[in-house]
Amino acid sequence: MFCYCFLSKIYEILDNLIKKGLVSHIIKNNTKHFLATDPERIIDYLENKKKEIDKSEEEIRKILPSLKGQKERIENKTQATLFEGFRGVKSFYELVLRSSSRNDEVFVMGIPRYAADRYEGYFLDWNQRRSRKGVKAKIIFDYDVKKLGRKREGIKLTHVKYLTQELTTPAWILIYREGVVTIHMTDSPICVLIKDEEVVRSYTHFFNLVWNNAADF
Repeated sequence: MFCYCFLSKIYEILDNLIKKGLVSHIIKNNTKHFLATDPERIIDYLENKKKEIDKSEEEIRKILPSLKGQKERIENKTQATLFEGFRGVKSFYELVLRSSSRNDEVFVMGIPRYAADRYEGYFLDWNQRRSRKGVKAKIIFDYDVKKLGRKREGIKLTHVKYLTQELTTPAWILIYREGVVTIHMTDSPICVLIKDEEVVRSYTHFFNLVWNNAADF
């Protein structure tokens, strides 16, 4: 069985060489005899393959700008991701920390008191790690979250302001280099991340307007 498979493979290889013009054959006494062609034929074959490769390369180079454009459009396409539960919120915050570099800046606005009290342990630790990594933060707390706001003010690279008593936000918003997330800290927290350069620019402009009118206390 092994011998038959081995011979079959040899014949398959020889047939391919015949198709390429590198081997010829004659039949004597009902037996096929294989003969190598002129060695110069090998050079001819290689030169033809090189021409084919050169032609393919030329064609690819022509469409390369289009392919790159398609890649950039796909990469820049708006992406939305939903994180559920407090584990999901933590996953998002860890994503922000991993994707941020020294001197990057995050903007946070509208942190309600009930959420700040309930999850303070994790967010205090996160902000300390953020500071050690060299990532700056501007945070706008709700009016009644001054106690926790003072803790943030003690962390390096952290600037804190507060919304006025008349102004509250319907959701917790965080803006970082790659996207914007809206967080609803209910009993089953959810956060929606949108990755889009234009959205980041628009929200950053909105944040700066609020920041300039927020109170320092």
